[in-house]
Amino acid sequence: MKIVVVGLGTIGLPVAAAFASVGCEVVGVEESKSVRASITLKRLEKFKLLTPIKMFDVTSNIDVVKDADAIVVCVGLDWNGKEPVFDPFVDLLRVLGRRIKKGVLICVETTIPPGTMVGVVKTQLEMSGGLIAGKDFYLVHAPERIAAGREMYNLLFLPRVIGGYSEKCRQKGLELYSKINKNVTLMSLETAEITKLVENAYRDVNIAFANEVSLICDAFGVDVGDVRVRVNELPDIIGAMNNPVRNMHVPGIGVGGYCLPKDSHLLLWGWKTLLFPNCEYRPPVPSVIENARWLNDMMPERVAGKINRLVENRCLKDPRILILGVGFAPGITDNRNSPAIELFKLLHYRTYLHDPYQKRYRNEIDADITVLATAHDWYRLHLEPLILEALLRDRVVCTKGERIWK
Repeated sequence: MKIVVVGLGTIGLPVAAAFASVGCEVVGVEESKSVRASITLKRLEKFKLLTPIKMFDVTSNIDVVKDADAIVVCVGLDWNGKEPVFDPFVDLLRVLGRRIKKGVLICVETTIPPGTMVGVVKTQLEMSGGLIAGKDFYLVHAPERIAAGREMYNLLFLPRVIGGYSEKCRQKGLELYSKINKNVTLMSLETAEITKLVENAYRDVNIAFANEVSLICDAFGVDVGDVRVRVNELPDIIGAMNNPVRNMHVPGIGVGGYCLPKDSHLLLWGWKTLLFPNCEYRPPVPSVIENARWLNDMMPERVAGKINRLVENRCLKDPRILILGVGFAPGITDNRNSPAIELFKLLHYRTYLHDPYQKRYRNEIDADITVLATAHDWYRLHLEPLILEALLRDRVVCTKGERIWK
């Protein structure tokens, strides 16, 4: 079976490696010369839990899709901060539509707004090549569930959802993905689209709730950590008087990464734009999801305000601010939409960034104010216990005159 993976970035590279390592003939298509040059067997071997790792062919020539049995699209959908940018994605679909053969399976892993598979993908492929989805070619949506630092684990072991245009399409998708993952659930295209977006919107909303609780606690001088422990210790009692377990998240200084800041928007955008105004169920105003996204976006600004108040109340002259953790999540070096960097831009003091996993951010200074942006495990080993405890509790701590490193 010849599989062509289009796009060898964060998603496409481990996908191609996974299929190649189970014996499939794989060709990766990547426009970027620098990205192609970076793909080596040594780099692939960093993907854990899949052996033996095998190299696959890499090219910039999209014509290789002409004789493919399956085409897996792993090219991201651009986002301009307000709405998705479809033009490059649509251009790719048109190129594919003019080259695909009858009987090919086309699978889209790209995270997209609900309604995109039918309204955009199917339409563009059919218009460009004249083949009909469900009859001349098979169309499925298998939204990626990859996370930085655990790409291969998620590919192999997390449940996969496969949305298909028809039952035959779904069976073709199952045949493909069961080669690398035995936990596959089949569904409609729209169900798969919404499932991926909702799992990230759910987390975004829960983080926003925790962040808002932290603001309330801060205003009353209450330890939000104590509140969280008491809330989450409620027992999960099964029976007539069922008491569902609570899972209040840990508050932070914002939400970063590539997926969470945009997926809530994609979910709502698809509802408002691709379906509305033809849908009788219109988006509520105000929207819980939209307001949660707004709250998480403004958290760096609120943290900056807290720092400004500390500087004023402590009469600090020309203070030095140290922000700990630049990667948007613990244990990774991905800085996309990092709230630490957003906070850095908002501060008008001498501000330094520290991250143990990134050489450019190794400022181990004893600052006047220290902020814990990303709680890397490294900090548990290298910060003074009392400082660490205060940072985990309050995130922003006045450390003037105190040694923070062990």
